[in-house]
Amino acid sequence: MGHRPAPDRHRVWAETDVFNRQQARYNLTDGSPAGEPLFNEPVHLQGDFSSTRNSLQYHLKDTWTLLDDRLRLQFGFKSLHLKYRIEGYRNAGDYINDRQPRLATQWNDAFLPQAGLVYNLTDDTQVFASYSENMALPRGADDIFRAASPSAPPPEAERAKNYEVGYRINRPTFNAAWALYRTDFDNRLQAFASAVPGSSQVETYYQNVGKVQAYGTELSGQWKPPVLADKVVLNGNLTYNTSTFRNDAGGLSIKGNEVPDSPRWLAQAGVTYELAPWALLNFSARYIGERYSNFTNSESVPGYTLYNAYLDLGGERLHYGPLKNVKVRFNVDNLFDKDYLGYILTSTSGPAVFRPGSPRTFQSTLSMEF
Repeated sequence: MGHRPAPDRHRVWAETDVFNRQQARYNLTDGSPAGEPLFNEPVHLQGDFSSTRNSLQYHLKDTWTLLDDRLRLQFGFKSLHLKYRIEGYRNAGDYINDRQPRLATQWNDAFLPQAGLVYNLTDDTQVFASYSENMALPRGADDIFRAASPSAPPPEAERAKNYEVGYRINRPTFNAAWALYRTDFDNRLQAFASAVPGSSQVETYYQNVGKVQAYGTELSGQWKPPVLADKVVLNGNLTYNTSTFRNDAGGLSIKGNEVPDSPRWLAQAGVTYELAPWALLNFSARYIGERYSNFTNSESVPGYTLYNAYLDLGGERLHYGPLKNVKVRFNVDNLFDKDYLGYILTSTSGPAVFRPGSPRTFQSTLSMEF
């Protein structure tokens, strides 16, 4: 038995993100859609503001090895400090009242624990488990603070507790992992959408829906069949997930309902074939299952499968003069040009708003090193 500290046991991360937005409508020269905007003739002023996010994170971690290195225990915690500020003309009301408020708040948690273990059953099989707590800046912070009164209290930070246990196997030509997981969210912010009176447009706003619980299982693996001279790699992933509201919210009885746009079944499979040392061909399929499109679960969207392919040419062995690792990739997404609803703007109880997914798309990428 022994103790071995991890080499990366201390880590500090600091980040600043500044976002500027101006949303205004002006008359155009000669009234033509192609005319230059007349900035002295505003038609509608909706917003001209900047928002700043500052994050500071300290992470401490230590690793213990026991039972002749068969058991590895990892303990640690994160200390997270988030600051948010918005200033300027946030909405039409600020223009009307000739005000440019400066709203600021912060969320702090000095102790977000993390723990995990890995136990080697044999040389190529393991069981693992983990627990962690997380905190995040509220989603849609800009939209929340744009609509709120300058004197309104800020929203609570979103929080989550994560549990996972699983089994994995690693062999020269085959590896697989199976995991069971559960996540308990608190102060979950969910996007609501409502119709704007007198128009076909919808307005999105965020509201705290309280607790949300998600649980499920995931199976993934990769296989390189020896009989194919190690030139073919098969991979796949299958996930079952259930995500439900644990409270009523927004004046709706949604406790026990599934979170919209959250499919229960997700699957992915692919095959990669090495045509030559400098050429790879890949074909993959992705399935997204049926999912609800509103909070009351009265409308649902059918599942669909998309197929994609790519061809890689070049790589580490390809050089042209001073250019190294020259690589060209040709992608075809939605290979069979399937019609599907790729984006859902969820609603509370009525019909949602949908956008079609992308049609067959071609893309090429050239990369190299000097």
